[in-house]
Amino acid sequence: IVVKFLTSARREYTVWYANSLMGTSWQQATSNAIEGTGSIYEWLDDGSATDPDPALLTNRFYRVKVGLAQ
Repeated sequence: IVVKFLTSARREYTVWYANSLMGTSWQQATSNAIEGTGSIYEWLDDGSATDPDPALLTNRFYRVKVGLAQ
């Protein structure tokens, strides 16, 4: 699964995921912030940073949080 999003300079992004939207807390998938460049960023969910592997699921939800670069 590839999550694509447009970035902006002087911003940092983190990808979060949940396997359900019912009573589940979101888990951070990216251990380090992604620096914005003004271009589209592609983050691959290959299961190395998420549990369980997305290939084993029928549903997974993603969100991208943005903050000011530090």
